[in-house]
Order: sequence, then C-alpha cells, then structure tokens
Amino acid sequence: MISKPNIAIIRYKKDLRVTDHVALCAAAQSGLPVIALYVREPTIMTYPDYSHFHQYWIQESLKDLRLQLRQLNIPMIMIHEEMLTALELVSEYYDIVQVFAHQETGNMATYQRDISVIKYYKDYHIAFIETPTNCVVRRLANRDTWDAKQKVIMKQPIIPIPEPINEWKIDDDLKYKARDTMNKFIPAIKPP
Repeated sequence: MISKPNIAIIRYKKDLRVTDHVALCAAAQSGLPVIALYVREPTIMTYPDYSHFHQYWIQESLKDLRLQLRQLNIPMIMIHEEMLTALELVSEYYDIVQVFAHQETGNMATYQRDISVIKYYKDYHIAFIETPTNCVVRRLANRDTWDAKQKVIMKQPIIPIPEPINEWKIDDDLKYKARDTMNKFIPAIKPP
C-alpha cells in the first residue's frame, strides 16, 4: 500500500478572510502542508434561506481569499459536492490528519451536515479543531452563561495574518477532479 502525504485542511465556511482567523493561524502553525478547502454544497445552496445574493457575495469573497492565501503559500481548492463527498475526494490523494474550522451558526441543513461530518472525522481518526468566531458560543447547557463567554471572546486581541508556510503544490489530479466538480456549478451574476 502506497503511503499518502499527511495534510491539514483549513475548512472555509462563512468566515472568508485571513485576518483575525484563529483556525487559519492554527492550521498554518500545524507543521503540515495546508489545503484551504471551500465546498459549494448543493444541499446548502438549495435550502430556502440561501439566495442569489449570498452566492454572488461568496464568489467575490473567494476570489480575494484565494489571492491572499496564495501569498501565504496555502493552495485553495473549491469542490461542488456534498461535504462528505469532498472529503472523500481529498482523501484519495492525502491522509487528512487535522481539519481546522471556525464555529458558525446556520440552519437545519448545516446542523445535520455538521453532525455527519464530525462523525466522519471521528471514524477516520481526523483531529477536528473548531475555533470560536463572532461571539458564537457552541454547546451551552443554557443561555445564562452566554453573555460572560462572549465577553471573553470579544476582549481577545485581533489575530494578525499568519506567516507564509513552506510552499508546496496540490496533486494535479486532485486539482483537475475538483475543477470537474465545479463544472456543475452555475455562478451567480452580479445582482442589480
């Protein structure tokens, strides 16, 4: 059996920036080659609360994010599939050791997706490091402690952009397969 290279993934969801991004900094400091992954999930994109305006904003943000990540030597891939399918695709080429992501709030579709993705990480022994952002406080027993916890988060200093990591290239076959999935994606046009 051929050994696959170990990698870490910074999974981008709603927080499409490099500044003050705890998960990105942790991934950059992991000592592993890092792939930035954005998954355009059909289930999420067709959910009733998702709109053309969301898609256009995401598209424009990802263009800028990709350029900023390139300066940090972090390659980015975008995949148009469900999240578990995207992880399986990356796993064909790499041994995913760690996944870094920020906490977020969402809808029932993202909640159910997160449950299945966290199970996938556990099943495949992938360390999942989820960092707080924007005063999201997960897994509270009750709301009485939220105020104190969010004040602690808000008093944290702004985290600078991480230093560039060692340069490396994503496997060409993975890049081509990711691009093929994007052929099913119809970009949004600029809203009026």
